[in-house]
Amino acid sequence: MVSDHSSDRTAERARRALGSHGEVVECDVRSAGAARRVGCEAVLSHFHGVAHDQLWLANTDADTFVPADWLAVQLSAADQGAAAVAGIVKLDEHAAHESRVRAAFNRTYMTEVDTHTHVHGANLGLRADAYVETGGWSLLGLAEDHCLLAGGVADQQRRHHQWATHGPRVRRLCRHLESIAGCPRFRLSNGSGEMP
Repeated sequence: MVSDHSSDRTAERARRALGSHGEVVECDVRSAGAARRVGCEAVLSHFHGVAHDQLWLANTDADTFVPADWLAVQLSAADQGAAAVAGIVKLDEHAAHESRVRAAFNRTYMTEVDTHTHVHGANLGLRADAYVETGGWSLLGLAEDHCLLAGGVADQQRRHHQWATHGPRVRRLCRHLESIAGCPRFRLSNGSGEMP
């Protein structure tokens, strides 16, 4: 778990919740992409003796609730050959999102029954070998998730990598929902808090 420039007790609470089942990495990079990179580098370092095609990097956000089977669904897709799993988001119906944000989200966020075109760092899993070959998370504070998958697509086309050439390697799951809790203040310009 990465705590980036937290001014509350996030790291302390995470350490208590994780106990001996995880690690909290604190940083002050103030960037979603850079913080995600710090976390992935910590995982890759911790599991340095494990083949990258046997490691799964699951990403979410502190203000996000994921279903109990979130990891199991991603790992099942990986077992079926996916190198990445991109899930969707929904707004927490009990959160205090401004009405304009909720209306814009409902008006513009499109999914079909079994697929979608969205990419969210808050609901994205990736096999470590695919992650490394894409160059990893960019240092962007916004759209780092799109850059990561775009890097994977470009890498697939350039190298004809096996995760591109043997069926659909990026699974876009609609069943795999998460909720974004209401935040009293938004920290990113042009993010979901500034929807028109």
